[in-house]
Amino acid sequence: LIYNIVKYFVGDPTYLKDRTIDQLSNLRCRKLQDVRWYKDTFMTKVLTREDANQPYWKEKFITDLPTLFAEKIKSKYREKHKGVVPYETLTYGDIISTITKTGLEICNDIKMSRQIKRDSKFYKKYYRSNIILFSFRIFFKKSISFS
Repeated sequence: LIYNIVKYFVGDPTYLKDRTIDQLSNLRCRKLQDVRWYKDTFMTKVLTREDANQPYWKEKFITDLPTLFAEKIKSKYREKHKGVVPYETLTYGDIISTITKTGLEICNDIKMSRQIKRDSKFYKKYYRSNIILFSFRIFFKKSISFS
């Protein structure tokens, strides 16, 4: 029934399968902020295919993420599985949860480094002003005592 409905409105569904191959092969995620869009688009395209659970598609899903981010995710899997990324046993849910956790870790690291940078600037300014104030006090005490 669904096949007939799709065929009536869209046409021959084999044409859509050929088109999804091209779309999936050209789909890339250039920036870390586009990961959510990439995940949604990739999942909608790959899950229409019969070979969606093949290791090739799982590997492609990870490798088409931003380069350093993809390497970080692969290294996490290599740590867990003795140097090998087990694409055959991974599910898309596992991959997405690892991507989410790693993305949150990176965001937290960036926020912490910004906070440390802000704090260090504040404390440098604070200590410089106190040192200058302290040196003026010492200077004036000496100049008053010599008078």
